[in-house]
Amino acid sequence: MAPIRVFANWDKRSSDDLNQVEPYRTYYFLCEGENTERWYFKKLIENQKVFHLNPGIDVRFLERTDDDLHNSNPRKLLNYANQLIDSIQGFDKEYDKIVIVFDADIFTLKDESDELFALIDEMETQGHIVALTNPSFELFLLLHVPNSVIDIIIPQSDQILKNKKINKSKRYVEKLLSDTVKCNPKKNPKIGDLCLKLHIAEEQEQKINRDIKKADVEITSNICKILQDIRAERGHI
Repeated sequence: MAPIRVFANWDKRSSDDLNQVEPYRTYYFLCEGENTERWYFKKLIENQKVFHLNPGIDVRFLERTDDDLHNSNPRKLLNYANQLIDSIQGFDKEYDKIVIVFDADIFTLKDESDELFALIDEMETQGHIVALTNPSFELFLLLHVPNSVIDIIIPQSDQILKNKKINKSKRYVEKLLSDTVKCNPKKNPKIGDLCLKLHIAEEQEQKINRDIKKADVEITSNICKILQDIRAERGHI
């Protein structure tokens, strides 16, 4: 397995004036995409002060390197996560969690719902948290736009679920996001700045499906729900 880079910003928190102790629980985010997700979660971690995590809870990003950089298939991510548990320095198997973030469309566009749900069950059985978007992570990013569900997502729900290729490099939802926020999510790191509007995404996500067991047939995101659950955790202070 290639070396892993762990991105953290735990020492810069809203509790800076308190005596810092090691976190009680750490959530490690492991993502399918190479750029977009990395830019988003790194920016979010850099801004943990506005994320309002409780002392004792930490969020970190696992950055794949070398040969593992392109191993983004969700099943490979699961295998990778299991290897990381034994290789991340200080990982506490009893308390720490890996959050696996991936897109459902790799399964839904091939009518492979059974394979999707089998993988979800396997991930959860092995103790991981599943963060899922259908069709893609770009759908989650669209939620950061005010009134996006009513104004953008619902009127185009059929096209979003089909998420067809519109050219050699882009699918429908990626172009929809790019046109809406005027930023190429695959090429421009500034797409990560959307995390500063997380409060909008949390509000919008409640208007779509968050149940990953229905992700084969519905526009879905549960990423905000997971982040809210993490933020609500009190930790051990």
